[in-house]
Amino acid sequence: MPHEDTRAARAAVAGLVLLLIVVAYYLLHAGQGTSPFFDEWDWITRRRGMSADSLLGPHNGHLSVVPVLMYKALLQVAGLDDYWVFRTVLLSLHLGCVLLVFLLARGRVGTVGGAFAAGFVAVLGSAGDDLLWAFQIGFLVGVLFGLGALLALERESVRGDIAAAVLLALSLGSASVGAAFAIAAAVELALHPRRKERWWVLAAPLVLYGTWYLGYGEGQMKRENLGVTPSYAADSGAAAAGGIVGLSLEWGRLLLVGLTAIVGARIWRADRLTPRLVALAAAPAALWVLTGLSRAQNNEPEAPRYIYCGAILLVLLVCELLRGRVVPRLQAAAVLGLVLVFAAVGNANTIDGISGFLRFQAKDMRARLGALELVGRDRVPLDLQFSPVNSPQLTAGRTLYAEESFGRIGLTPAQLLKVPQAQGLAADDVMKLTGSIAFAPAAEPPTPRGAPPIDDAVTGGTVRDRGACLVTRAQSPDTRLDVRLPDGADLLITAQGPTGVLARRFASAFGTEPIAEIPAGGTVRLDTRSDVSTAPWHLQFASAGNLKVCRAGP
Repeated sequence: MPHEDTRAARAAVAGLVLLLIVVAYYLLHAGQGTSPFFDEWDWITRRRGMSADSLLGPHNGHLSVVPVLMYKALLQVAGLDDYWVFRTVLLSLHLGCVLLVFLLARGRVGTVGGAFAAGFVAVLGSAGDDLLWAFQIGFLVGVLFGLGALLALERESVRGDIAAAVLLALSLGSASVGAAFAIAAAVELALHPRRKERWWVLAAPLVLYGTWYLGYGEGQMKRENLGVTPSYAADSGAAAAGGIVGLSLEWGRLLLVGLTAIVGARIWRADRLTPRLVALAAAPAALWVLTGLSRAQNNEPEAPRYIYCGAILLVLLVCELLRGRVVPRLQAAAVLGLVLVFAAVGNANTIDGISGFLRFQAKDMRARLGALELVGRDRVPLDLQFSPVNSPQLTAGRTLYAEESFGRIGLTPAQLLKVPQAQGLAADDVMKLTGSIAFAPAAEPPTPRGAPPIDDAVTGGTVRDRGACLVTRAQSPDTRLDVRLPDGADLLITAQGPTGVLARRFASAFGTEPIAEIPAGGTVRLDTRSDVSTAPWHLQFASAGNLKVCRAGP
């Protein structure tokens, strides 16, 4: 470790601890109101039991046995309704990665430099997905084990090598980011003078990974990505470089070019060239190339979830380039502190955007699950895709069973009555998908009976009661009639002109997609199913002609 002032080192450690406390509070607060999202539901609903398939089956090409086991344990301990426990585990993994970066960097640039290196990782909000979405436990635990393996390799002892081999195996068993650390270890061991004695450190985890791949692996690399991978990899690297200091992709390109030039010159001159330096140059480049070969078709090199690992490797690379040097004066520390504050503020915008998105998705899912539970398991098609846009892989049967097993997170009937418009539309969407409101042609118009539906409003015409019916007389080509009827009631609608029908129950305003189109001269029957909610159905008929809307049920 470079020689440095003891008081400065203590101040740096104290400052890092204070920063981590602030970051922990901020991230926990930013993640409030979130719940399982998208791929996360696959681990909750599809990986039941402890079979080999549930543990070893790939997820988007990743071997995810470690995070799958973690999720199984968390679901048993916390369930779905205590999602904060999942987020706390994710935060703990992030703080663990920060600590390992500090330990790795301190041996190169001293305690003060190591604290700044760890600080930039702590405020890495550009990788906000990995800091707020609990599903990214897989990525972060892979990075944590990978960093631990690099630290263990530095001991150059049998115990250290055994630890490195185990940690590399665990990193590869967590997510494909483990490949970056395996490549770093391979390069470092290949350049080490005792490489013939230490070859097994990498061979052991690779044999385990290869065995899994032969049984379960799925090739993710796509031939069509070959041509675009270089530009994709460059943009991924630029996003990581810029994200470290809270800057955009354009600034990241400049930073990456400068860093590449420095590393290239160092390698060309073989000046203070260490095995770790070459390893840390190769690992992020390989990570971005491999990601491009398998993911370039998605055209998202700036995706926050891909920034975390690359940014950490770049931070360690800079520390390796500065090996043996310490922050010389208070002025230099002040400048680094200002840059760190700038990075934290810039990256906070990304955190805020991602947390807002995840909260919106959580509200949408809770409303949809509340509507499913309201309809009742016995009346819901178990293979129904009840969230076809945001979570198309989910089926009603699997999700309701998960709630029965791990805790209910859907809104109660009372809560559904108070939701804002977006959640109301989501709940209404599920009610329509489950057939709680449905239209069918009326072959023989039944006899209207009961009190007429409640007339809420009419525009472009007039309306009057006629027995069990409301009859409108159109005075414009766009006559609109709003009616209200209790859940469980039925209607008969006869339209003289083409008529579109909008329906809502929990939303405060109508959406834009008609639930039915009635042809001119047509008669249809509307059926609703009763449930425990007191919310009535609201219907709006937009017609080019006269309408007759009759009560045909209770």
